[in-house]
Amino acid sequence: MSTQPHVIEVSEATFQKEVIQRSHEVPVLVDFWAAWCGPCRMLTPVLEGLAKEGGGRWILAKVNTDQNQQLSARYGIRGIPNVKAFRDGAVVDEFVGALPRPRVQAFLDKILPNAQDAQLTQATALIDADDYVAARPLLEGILAAAPDHDGANLALARVELAEGHVERALAHLDAIPARGPLGDAAQQLRARAHFAGDSASSLDELKAKVSANPDDWEQRFALAQAAVPLGDYAVAAEQFLAILQRDPQWQEGAARQGMLDLLTIMGEEDPRSADYRKRMSWLLFA
Repeated sequence: MSTQPHVIEVSEATFQKEVIQRSHEVPVLVDFWAAWCGPCRMLTPVLEGLAKEGGGRWILAKVNTDQNQQLSARYGIRGIPNVKAFRDGAVVDEFVGALPRPRVQAFLDKILPNAQDAQLTQATALIDADDYVAARPLLEGILAAAPDHDGANLALARVELAEGHVERALAHLDAIPARGPLGDAAQQLRARAHFAGDSASSLDELKAKVSANPDDWEQRFALAQAAVPLGDYAVAAEQFLAILQRDPQWQEGAARQGMLDLLTIMGEEDPRSADYRKRMSWLLFA
C-alpha cells in the first residue's frame, strides 16, 4: 500500500465518502486493479508518480476488484486496469489499459480544473442566484474559446430558458452528447424546455376551470403544462393521465409526450415515478 497522502485504498464501505463525496472538492481518479494483473503493476507507478507531483490537486483512489466485486460490477468493470475520473460525484472520463505516462498526463489535463472551469463555477453560482445577466458573458466567453464545452452549453441553456429563449436553449442542449457525462442533465433540461412559457391563466384559475368542467381536455392539458414549471408534479401527472385514459392519442399524443417529459424531469429517484410510469403503461398498452 502506498504511503502517499494523495493515494488511498477504498472499498465498497468507503467508496461513497472517499470518492463520491470527495470528488465534489477535487477530482478523484479511481484505479480498478488486481494483484494478479500485469498491466496494473505497470500502470501503478505512473499513477502514483503523477499523484505525488499533483500535490493534492487530485486524489488517486485504488479499488482491488477481487475484494470489491459488487463495486466493480456497479461500474461495469470488464477489463483492468480501468481508471475512471470522478468530478462532482459522477464519472466524467475513463481509460482502460496501461497507458504510457504522456497519455495519462494528457488524460489528467482534460479532467483537472482550469481557468474555464473556474469561470463555469462562477457562472453557475450566479445562475443559482438568478443573476442571468452577469452569468451570460462568462459562459459566452468559455464557448468562444471552446464551443464544445458541455458544461458551458448546459449552463447557458439554463440562462436562455430562464429568459424565455427556448429555441436558443435547445440549440445549446443539442450540442451536448447524449451519451456524455452531462447527457442526462441535458435531457432533463430539454424536457423542462417543453413546459416553458407563461400560461394565460393562473394555476388556481385553471384548477377552477377543470373542476367546473372535467371534460374540458384542453383546460386539463393547460393545467398540466402550467403545473410542471411550478413543481406541482402531482397535479400535472393526474391531468396527463386523465387525458390518456380518455384518449391515448389525444392531440397527436401531446399528453403522452407531456407525461414522458414530466417523468424525465422527476427522475427515477422520485418515489412517485414508478407508480406514474406503471399507470401510464397500463393506459397505453392494456
